[in-house]
Amino acid sequence: MELKKIENGYEGTFFCAKLDSEIRIEAEEVHEAYIRRCADLIGNMSDAMLDELCEAAKQYCLWFIEQEKEAMGDEFTEEEAYHKITPDTPARELLPMFTFRTMYIREPQDDIRMFFTLGGGCDWEIEHGIEAAFRDGKLAYLGSYDGVTASGLDYYIDDEGAEWNFAL
Repeated sequence: MELKKIENGYEGTFFCAKLDSEIRIEAEEVHEAYIRRCADLIGNMSDAMLDELCEAAKQYCLWFIEQEKEAMGDEFTEEEAYHKITPDTPARELLPMFTFRTMYIREPQDDIRMFFTLGGGCDWEIEHGIEAAFRDGKLAYLGSYDGVTASGLDYYIDDEGAEWNFAL
């Protein structure tokens, strides 16, 4: 991992082999050791975490397909590769359909409660992309990119935002 000190924090990159992706780090007002812990969690992702991430992405994709079908009605046609995704599709088959490009580390600065998000793109939601939020080393949110923060995460777990959280 490469890290460079900038005015309000750090920037850098690391490679995640399981996601086959170079991920850019944007970190503000956190220390280097904290950044490394967050990046190591993703860079050395367990198979179980990858499965959980892929399953949440699959649920997000299935929900999006349903939204398309409702909006288009009889005009809906299965033209895109992601339209072939069904509840029976193995979740890891979605890996080529989404990518995370940026890790955002902003809060909390508390070493005990690790929090960061990954932002990127996916084939099914090209306008709003995909975001995954991790709290305490576990996937806590996956859905469209919404700039989830540590202080706002509970909205996506316990409140109205839970309907758009496919990690639950």
